[in-house]
Amino acid sequence: MNTLTQLPKQVTKAPSGAAVSSRLTQLLKNEIRASIQLARSYRLAGERRLAAQFLNDAAESRRELLEVTQ
Repeated sequence: MNTLTQLPKQVTKAPSGAAVSSRLTQLLKNEIRASIQLARSYRLAGERRLAAQFLNDAAESRRELLEVTQ
């Protein structure tokens, strides 16, 4: 008796929109935190221009975060 049993194939699904959005949101939040920490350390070291640059980066990331969450 020769019977074949068909095993179901596993299908890999692409992440849904919510999963991608959640991951992107977390990445942007991490980037904002890192930029603010760098800005603080440069400001304490007396590097005002670099501190301002990282604060601008944080502001830009925040704007992107607002676009993603809407």
